[in-house]
Amino acid sequence: MAQLPEEEFEIQEVEIVDEIERAPIFESVRCSKCGELVMEPRAVRIGNEVLCPACAGLEISAVIGRGITKLKRVPFIAKKTL
Repeated sequence: MAQLPEEEFEIQEVEIVDEIERAPIFESVRCSKCGELVMEPRAVRIGNEVLCPACAGLEISAVIGRGITKLKRVPFIAKKTL
């Protein structure tokens, strides 16, 4: 597209729109059981342990293939290496 002549484009002024609201950014915490990082608000605290939803046994939603689906466990969890 960088090689196309300017005449190939329609150049026009647009009205200014309000900036869209950005998604909040949260800190990550490490699951005490599997070692995976999880967004802090999604972490489950049981006693002194911090668990990801999968290790806490919760049903979770994830984007897999064509859309959001309910999962009993998260696929592709990396094994903790020492």
